[in-house]
Amino acid sequence: MPKVDISINGRLYPVACDEGQEGRLRDLAGLLDQRVRQLAGPSPVGAVGETQILVLAGLMLADELTETKAYLESHHAGHDHDVLAPAAAPAAEGLVDEELLIAAVDHLTNRIAVIADRLQQA
Repeated sequence: MPKVDISINGRLYPVACDEGQEGRLRDLAGLLDQRVRQLAGPSPVGAVGETQILVLAGLMLADELTETKAYLESHHAGHDHDVLAPAAAPAAEGLVDEELLIAAVDHLTNRIAVIADRLQQA
């Protein structure tokens, strides 16, 4: 199982991933790093603590995921996705991409929780 060193707020964290997922993990870490840096600001972390900032960043991403899911559910409610007209086929492909994106964010949220737990235990 490959290990990737990801950088979050200037610190390196070794994370194991499935074969071939190294690039995706780096991309997801970049998203998390962006959120952590947003919360930490230009000054050192200080009293808040790195673990708390990671948890807050995870909560921000989880909130965005929840809002995205609610939006998708409200805009696709009542549509029968099993029977689509040929003209709707490109829209169906977009739904698959959205579902993959949601799954990726779900996975990231779970990974953030695991990382936060490990950091808290360290």
